[in-house]
Amino acid sequence: MAFTSCKSEKPIGTTGPDTAKVAKPSGGKGPTALEAVIVTSEPVLASIRVPGNLGASRKVELKTESGGRVVQVAFREGSQVQAGTLLLRLFDDDLQASVAKAQSKAKLSKLTVDRKRQQLSADGISKQDLDAAEADLAGAEADLALAQAQLRKARVLAPFSGIVGIRSVDEGQTVASGQTVATISQQDPWRIVFAIPEEQAGIARIGQELSFRSGVARDSFPARIVALDPILDEATRTRKAVAESRIKSSSLFPGQIVDVVLPLARLDGLTIPTEALAFDAKGPLAWVFKGGKSVQSRLVTGLRTSDRIEVKSGLKSGDTVLMVGAASLKPNGDVKIARIRGAK
Repeated sequence: MAFTSCKSEKPIGTTGPDTAKVAKPSGGKGPTALEAVIVTSEPVLASIRVPGNLGASRKVELKTESGGRVVQVAFREGSQVQAGTLLLRLFDDDLQASVAKAQSKAKLSKLTVDRKRQQLSADGISKQDLDAAEADLAGAEADLALAQAQLRKARVLAPFSGIVGIRSVDEGQTVASGQTVATISQQDPWRIVFAIPEEQAGIARIGQELSFRSGVARDSFPARIVALDPILDEATRTRKAVAESRIKSSSLFPGQIVDVVLPLARLDGLTIPTEALAFDAKGPLAWVFKGGKSVQSRLVTGLRTSDRIEVKSGLKSGDTVLMVGAASLKPNGDVKIARIRGAK
């Protein structure tokens, strides 16, 4: 996680060089000298940075539905195709003949039914004769539908608009039913899958904007959360999220690991550096500098990042908080300020 701010560190006084973090007392005598920070209230944007997986919105393997000899590979590898485009055709002369035969039979049955209906209206035949003719027509139409279905199985069509990958079959090759021909993926929109840590899982929401960047791209791209898992993963204690982006870039490819930056909240309250946070059996606390003494202050904390933490109660604007670090302090112990760190 990261906090962004526009203030920079400023050394105060002449107690030491700018690079000094903590001044140690000489010879172990005298008050402990520590770096401190003045607590101020300012807008700060909290965000988390997590890895994500970039993928196509839809991706399927194109497979044959029947076996046979490949007579046509109708796509160019890596090309964009529209839904319904013919991609591959197996030998289907026999199937086309079956369709033609079924069409002819269905046409004849339809003419027979029409003639029988005219005869029935003139009382030339019985209703039973018409029923038999209509049954023959229904059977002929079913045979036609079956023949057409068998013919469709000899062809592979694009199930949706997308980019076709590298083919795995060639013309003249005999393939089995269910053999992979190629893959097709739809990259508009892009799909980014990532996991939100448990501590921030309840802050993310559907429609929230974020940014992501691939390892080879300098620019970051916008995206928006479209789905959140309703439960946490018990093994990783994270919540899975899915974002989509309609950005077009030649540097993006399905399967890439991307860096996702998710803004969490704009904090208008108090924050302190994590080095100023201490703990004991009762919970979090901070050491406040008052009249040359170290005074404990119990804290109620909120959002936390790698270098800052939100303070909901226990401190007020203008307090001087000691950067404890590895130092061991006691209530009302003697301390002095080695340097005041500029508030972030």
